[in-house]
Amino acid sequence: MRAKLTYTVVVLLIAVGVGTFYGWSPQKRLAHRLKNADRVVVTYPADGFSMTVMGEEVNKVVEAIAAGKKESPLVEATPYLQFQFFRRDECLDRVTTSAQVFWIGHKAYTDPTGTLEALMYRYREKHPPMLREQKAPKFLP
Repeated sequence: MRAKLTYTVVVLLIAVGVGTFYGWSPQKRLAHRLKNADRVVVTYPADGFSMTVMGEEVNKVVEAIAAGKKESPLVEATPYLQFQFFRRDECLDRVTTSAQVFWIGHKAYTDPTGTLEALMYRYREKHPPMLREQKAPKFLP
């Protein structure tokens, strides 16, 4: 009888542990890893320009990722900006975005908060396309 009870308790604990682990969506797991970030460096890898986000805005970006809604694999979006999350000198992770869409691995999610899109517009104001074209090397024929 006692062995049966012990077995039942162990099985329940394993079930709860597995359920908790798999119950968290990928975006919530990522947000949990990023919650201690002290800054986000936003870059467009093709041109090398960057913009740093700090303070409460970092929390808003992490919340936007946590709130992400899974998108169809057929979504049409082009990767644009890369968000690099740092805690001191350590890069916690990177997230590639395209306005409202962001990717975790190869899966696309949509930001329902508008935070990522707002940061994209701010980046474009700070680094307009004309400025980026001027920085690009010119090749002679």
